[in-house]
Amino acid sequence: MITLGKNNDYDETAISIEAEADLSGRNRLFRNVLSSWAGHLVFIISGFIMPRMIDTHAGQSGLGVWDFGWSLVSYFGFVQAGICSSVNRYMAKYRAVNDVQSVRKIISSVIGVQMIMGLIVTMLCVITIRIMPQILSHQLGDHINQARWVVFWLGMSLAIQILFSPFTGVITGCHRWDLHNALNSGFHIGIVLAWIIALTMGGQLRSLAIINFVGVTITEFARMILAYRICPELKIRLEYINLTDARKILFFGGKSILTTLSRLLLYQTSSLLVVGYLGPAILATYSRPNSLINHAMTIVNKFAFVLTPTASHMHARGQKNELGQLLIETTQYGAYIAFPLITFLVIMGSPLLVFWMGPKYNKGIVLVILALGHLLPMIQQPAWTILSGMNAHGRIGVANLIAAMVSMGLAIVALGVLKWGLIGAALAIVLPLSVIYGFYIPIYTCHCLNLSLKKYILGSVYRPLIMVLPFAACLGITRIIFHAAPFVALLTGAISGALVLGLLYWRYVIPDEIKNRILRSRSRITQQVTVTES
Repeated sequence: MITLGKNNDYDETAISIEAEADLSGRNRLFRNVLSSWAGHLVFIISGFIMPRMIDTHAGQSGLGVWDFGWSLVSYFGFVQAGICSSVNRYMAKYRAVNDVQSVRKIISSVIGVQMIMGLIVTMLCVITIRIMPQILSHQLGDHINQARWVVFWLGMSLAIQILFSPFTGVITGCHRWDLHNALNSGFHIGIVLAWIIALTMGGQLRSLAIINFVGVTITEFARMILAYRICPELKIRLEYINLTDARKILFFGGKSILTTLSRLLLYQTSSLLVVGYLGPAILATYSRPNSLINHAMTIVNKFAFVLTPTASHMHARGQKNELGQLLIETTQYGAYIAFPLITFLVIMGSPLLVFWMGPKYNKGIVLVILALGHLLPMIQQPAWTILSGMNAHGRIGVANLIAAMVSMGLAIVALGVLKWGLIGAALAIVLPLSVIYGFYIPIYTCHCLNLSLKKYILGSVYRPLIMVLPFAACLGITRIIFHAAPFVALLTGAISGALVLGLLYWRYVIPDEIKNRILRSRSRITQQVTVTES
């Protein structure tokens, strides 16, 4: 018998102690979102530091090889079959009804499945590095051996993450996104510092990949320990593993896997096609606008992802009207986040690329295309997560997969036939996305929640669009005035725009409850400073 928890039996009525607590997590939404953003800030900063350092120490082609390794290994993550999102949902669902036994069974079954998935990823890594010289030696040239090591160690890191990923679902299913993000960002800081030291001491890409493997392994063991602290009723035993729960999580994850596959086809296949047609050095320039879009998408996703367990809890209790209102409110706040981010990238994207990576990475028009094309997917992200919490996201997964397959075909035509380069690759991504997220997903979501489409659109988009116009004006004016000085335009535009947007959001957007929290926190800090000084 395998026991990873405490030996003493946990009182299965223990969760009932939390009867008066908000197991839906709605009271934690604000805290969870802020912690998610704070945690991701670490990844944004490292995302700006590391590409520049790799470019400096390994060259543009070396940076392209590093990007290629991550893109290729992303395909291996497909074997997870969306299981992590299953854990998130079922943890919230079973805790909502105080069903401890089902919690133990579902987690134990997931661990059993993920052990198999981790072994599959390991096998895929070994097979891939063996065949890489035969199929990619021309494209990667002298970098082929370095690329093989990168793919192997990044793949091993992924295998470890897959094995321990159920504990992520335990933590987030208990609505402790604050601890989840603190863990991720804290250990990532250590990995980045080790990367920087390795590069300054002459380390190669292989060294970075090995450091990543060691850091990920330590992180995941810490995650397991944290999961048991947060959820003391959790036990993982061989006797709890059963085919019924395994099929249940695979069926639910199968719906999510379509979305995962579509993202792989959209983004990673696009990167691999760029390597195949244009080479790793061009991939390095293409990946920088993509990384900016990814950070913007992640900021909205961090807000939206905390909704899945909340929606699952509300759906389990039959609160359909409340779910409709939650959809409108969260989509509106998602738009309040998305509009400024996209506006900034469209107007200030080119100066940002020049300041960040230098003139040779200035692909401003590519960034504009990608930014505009991702506006609708960013706004609609809360809809996907709420439907996921309701277990009604299967059709959206199919729609995303169709869009991704169309995108892959367009990319092959644009790069291989029309020779449109990076502009063609960007257009191939955004055109299908705009159709799916602009038409199908809003209609389907409103149908599932018995919600008026007109009410949904007007209630979620109209006010955010009005609010972003002064922000856009500030950016546009500073860009025109300081067109010859990109850094000055970037700095003055960001400061003036942030001031205007901050005042508008404080006056018209931020709820009074959150304002009062902020003011109370400021008051407490002021009192503490006063006491300390006295």
